[in-house]
Amino acid sequence: MNKSTLQSQDCFKYNEISLPKSKYKVLRRRSLIYLSASSIVLFGFFQITSLPNFMYQWQEPALNSSLLDVLHCRKELKSLSSKLRESVTFLPLKDLRFTSSATKGHTWFMSSLYDTHEEGEVQYQHFPSKASRGKILCLKGRNKHDGSWNSYALALPEALPQNATLMKGITFVSYNHYDYSNIWHGLSAMMPFVAWHIKKGCMVRPKRWILYHWGELRTDMSPWLRALLAATFNTKIYIENFEGKEFDGDDTTPACFEETVVMRHNEGGMSREKRMEVYDLMRCKSRMYCNVSSEETPSRTIRMTMLMRNGARSFKNSSAVVDIFGKECKKVEGCRLMVAYSHNLTFCEQVKVMSLTDILISPHGAQLSNMVLMDRNSSVMEFFPKGWLELAGVGQFVYHWLASWSGMKHEGAWRDPVGDRCPYPEDDHRCMPLFKNSRIGHNESHFSEWVRHVLSEDNDSQPLVGFVDSDYARNLDIRKSLTRLVFTTFGTAISWKSVLQSVVDLSTTEDEYIAVTEGIKEALWLKGMITELGLKKEMVEVHCDNQSTIHLSKHQIFHERSKHIDVKLHIVRDIIAKGEVKVEK
Repeated sequence: MNKSTLQSQDCFKYNEISLPKSKYKVLRRRSLIYLSASSIVLFGFFQITSLPNFMYQWQEPALNSSLLDVLHCRKELKSLSSKLRESVTFLPLKDLRFTSSATKGHTWFMSSLYDTHEEGEVQYQHFPSKASRGKILCLKGRNKHDGSWNSYALALPEALPQNATLMKGITFVSYNHYDYSNIWHGLSAMMPFVAWHIKKGCMVRPKRWILYHWGELRTDMSPWLRALLAATFNTKIYIENFEGKEFDGDDTTPACFEETVVMRHNEGGMSREKRMEVYDLMRCKSRMYCNVSSEETPSRTIRMTMLMRNGARSFKNSSAVVDIFGKECKKVEGCRLMVAYSHNLTFCEQVKVMSLTDILISPHGAQLSNMVLMDRNSSVMEFFPKGWLELAGVGQFVYHWLASWSGMKHEGAWRDPVGDRCPYPEDDHRCMPLFKNSRIGHNESHFSEWVRHVLSEDNDSQPLVGFVDSDYARNLDIRKSLTRLVFTTFGTAISWKSVLQSVVDLSTTEDEYIAVTEGIKEALWLKGMITELGLKKEMVEVHCDNQSTIHLSKHQIFHERSKHIDVKLHIVRDIIAKGEVKVEK
């Protein structure tokens, strides 16, 4: 191999591995870029594959920390709930500080709590409510002899007292100064619950009743009152005695109630209109409960009932008293007398009797509570033995009040001036037990005069009476007559009108006939109105001073002097024939 050949090969090697300097720098830069990119890709791949282990190692302490926080929070809540349970404080139902006189706004029964009261409405307490801040009522103790041993407390539903029993449904809690076996006192204690029932749209029915008398537990009420409440609320009346298996005979076990309504003021604070509304509902519900319908009776019928009793405050000579009222009743057209003894009647039989009574005659006593079952505006006559006026106190006026509250008319009371002799001065309170159990005599002349007055008043007290008249061709310009009419109820004018007739009359008979037609149309409208107000009226009397018109309205006769009268006016004949309106002179 020659030298030139060697040089050529060397040159070739040089050119292969020994590039020019500028090109070599470019190549080196590219290599570094490729190497860096590869390193980054490999590093990223490594990180991605190791990320789950890293995340697990990072999350494990975080999850453990959250779980510990939850457990710690639960422990704190449990501790707080336990403290709340232990902090529930029971106070005596009977606060002896207020037993002498109740102060305005609250009473010594559950004295730490105030009532909810709107003007004219019933006073009540409701748990849970905004006023109780969501707390419910709890009661403890079953003592029937000392109310200070029974207690109450408020508790949050989530933190009831230890060992407490939660009783579902709505509970009515009643406080009464007297006993629930007394019909009058029981009725006055129960009627506020009916008012609250009405306030709630008559949609709430109690699951149980809890009764207290001076803070002492009571577990019964009079059968008459129980039946009245069952009829009003359309449900069986259950009175709680706290003897169920959940209490197991333990008087210290608290009972908490899902929802409670407490009444402790009877009808106090309620307006007369609201009280009448309550008794209207009781009357209506009782008649439905007993399947008693309002029977149609002639307008002139007066139904008089003597509701008698035996023993204390009964009449000494019942037959003589019945004869006196019977004689006077026979003198009045349409008067009917019925004699009944309340102790011989079931609740529904008493409802039936009262639905057929316009005048109730009865001695002072529990049976007079039946007056609330009569129609509104019925009359009550009451009788007392000797000594009550001087010694009985305000309690002797309870049926006078009840008559007013239920929409009845109390016609006064007769007090026997002659009675049993007391060994003490007659104004001595030691005489009251004797007078309380005495019987009642009678005074024929006084009784006769009294009942005649009541019968006359009842007979004359027509709920709706009309008077119509017209003056023939009074208007001298157009010769049309003027129709005038006025309607009264119980002596007070409620509707009147004076208007020109739309046609020219050809006779005074036609003139008066048009007036009567207008009066009858007005009578039908007013009759519907007073019926809605609860005033029973089968027939309306319309008085007219034209005998020909009265005769024409009652009899379908044809006469050439009346054939011109518009046929449409003869609708009055149909109305009169149906007995809705009566036309008289």
